[in-house]
Amino acid sequence: MESEHVPAPQAEVAARTAAPAPGSAVPLGPVSAPMTPSSVLALQRAAGNQAVTSLLQRDEKEKTPVTGPGDLGASGGAPQVGGTVTARPVGTGVRAESPDVKYQPAKVWLQEGKTLEGSQNFGFVQNLVNSTRGAVWRRGGDPDGEVTKNWRSGQGKAYDAVSDPDDDTKINKRVFAPFYWPPGSMNDENVAASPAETDPVAHDQPGFTLKAKENDGRLTEFVGADQFKLGVGVKKGDATHMLKAWDWSVPWDMKVDKDLNGAGKAVSSKVVQDLLKDGPDTSLGAKDWSLRGAEDVFEGFATPAEAQKRSATELLNWIHKAKQYDPPSYANIVTALDAKAPDVTVDIACDTTHVNFGKDVLSASVLRDGTLIKSEGGIRLNSGESHSLKLSWSEAFGSASTLQPGTVLKVELYVTEKSWEVGHGFMSPFNGTSPQLTPGDGRYKVSVSL
Repeated sequence: MESEHVPAPQAEVAARTAAPAPGSAVPLGPVSAPMTPSSVLALQRAAGNQAVTSLLQRDEKEKTPVTGPGDLGASGGAPQVGGTVTARPVGTGVRAESPDVKYQPAKVWLQEGKTLEGSQNFGFVQNLVNSTRGAVWRRGGDPDGEVTKNWRSGQGKAYDAVSDPDDDTKINKRVFAPFYWPPGSMNDENVAASPAETDPVAHDQPGFTLKAKENDGRLTEFVGADQFKLGVGVKKGDATHMLKAWDWSVPWDMKVDKDLNGAGKAVSSKVVQDLLKDGPDTSLGAKDWSLRGAEDVFEGFATPAEAQKRSATELLNWIHKAKQYDPPSYANIVTALDAKAPDVTVDIACDTTHVNFGKDVLSASVLRDGTLIKSEGGIRLNSGESHSLKLSWSEAFGSASTLQPGTVLKVELYVTEKSWEVGHGFMSPFNGTSPQLTPGDGRYKVSVSL
């Protein structure tokens, strides 16, 4: 992409100054403003190199190091939003794409009396705060037809960096955390009168491509949104001082016509007021890169009726992802699960007993997040035998809305003495078999299923 660059500044030519008479002294007072190359040259002619060097060293000692954003200044840098999201055919797919969002060049400078203590990097920092991308395929491409697939992907809180121009699965070789775009460098010469400037071609243009046809249906709409935090910052040592920041977002919601074209809403942005609280997170590193291919994929549902067509296990696999990235689908999954209200079955299977004659006598408890919800004693089992406990949906969970990513159903077994207790925990979707458990000398396995 061709772009115009800011012309390189021309060197200043110092005005000629009459030389002092031989042997005369030129008084050198305190420096009241930052020294520029032309002022240094004029002073050298008037006072001599040794005197000027002493003055500059004294001036440098009087400066204090940069310790926070208040020691720096910045202007510009805002994302230039405008235009609408569009869809267009690409081969056998459909691409949803944001308009090109150019970043207004930012000027950054050092406040008077401060020093960076050497050259430091500065530039644009960006986080992907949250991304939900999805699409709906309908039979025959009818906008009101049967939904054949309702796909979603979600991702959040990730370091964002421009990709390598030769391989968009890798970070640009000139970029390193926390910067989004290859950073520039600045030093103590970059004061308000001669600020450092960011690359004028910095920009972003999010987009993604999906198949036009899936499961006997055609893609009829895109859904979701990407939310970003963009900032201008200076990195000094381990600290990055944020000077300005903006929230900006790309809305993906739009209909796709029979020719696989579409037009959505405009990209929007707003200024962040509290940089410390709401600015980009500069602690995120390359392992959290937004294009690392670690999206959470799940199915979305426009109605509870659509969600009820899926099994309880499928819904439990998607519920936490939907809660994080797609609240309408989450609400429909909760309604569908509570309507299905599947029973929870706990099977206790005896491999071998610990007695020579007769059967083991066990007690079993089921706990949800440490709270006892069901118990049963007097369970007598011999080798090869099993026993089942049944829990209703309301007994096990109350409602699907109470489920959290860390919710655990734990089954505990013990023989007579509670000190012999052993157990195993099960997490969503609450299906599986424990490793071998040994309450006493017997050997058992516990399974949970819906």
